[in-house]
Amino acid sequence: DAVGQTVHLSSPRGPRPYTVVGVVADVLMYGLDASPRRRSQMYVAFAQEPPFGTVSLVVDSERSVVEVGEAIAAAVTAIDRSVPVYGVHQVDAVIDRYLRGHRTSGFVVSAFAVVTLVVAAIGLYGLVSQTVSARLPELGIRLALGAEVSGLRWHLARHAALLALTGAVIGTAASAGGMRMLVSYVPGLVAPSLGVVVANAAVLLSVAVLAAWWPTAPIRRLDPASILRK
Repeated sequence: DAVGQTVHLSSPRGPRPYTVVGVVADVLMYGLDASPRRRSQMYVAFAQEPPFGTVSLVVDSERSVVEVGEAIAAAVTAIDRSVPVYGVHQVDAVIDRYLRGHRTSGFVVSAFAVVTLVVAAIGLYGLVSQTVSARLPELGIRLALGAEVSGLRWHLARHAALLALTGAVIGTAASAGGMRMLVSYVPGLVAPSLGVVVANAAVLLSVAVLAAWWPTAPIRRLDPASILRK
């Protein structure tokens, strides 16, 4: 138990002993990607260790930023007119400004992911469409022998669907392992929930099945008698 223990830390006035009176969780003062060392903070009484330089205040108020800034400035001026008050911002605005770069990176990655998915769907559509065109005589004969259109369409799309399912399973497993590795190396990164992973796999599989099923539509327009005459 750290409470009650004494630690010796450096200060502007040289090494000094400090007695631990409580333990709090780590803070993200230096950002989500700060190292564990920088995420550890020590709180010291203002009267015991007056800060040098600037002092930051966090005020909980339902009033506007302008009103709060004016009230703080008036209170500080009443004590000491030489102390300036500046940089008054809402906490949400500060967090939004910090996360702006992360959101931009996330948007770019998401855009590339969507483009990749569309390109893969187009490629799968072209492959199945070419397969259907090459096997039209065979499919016409199968229809003439009593095969059902839905059965033939599923027969052609099944292989692509199985490949997509295999890719989704392997990709999900690989992404789970990769995310676990990233979480261990990047402080503050939280792994996605199982529901998000399953939803992503379901979207990929649905797009693949649709891209494989759509090109089989010409089978419905086949004329078995015309195929047999040829």
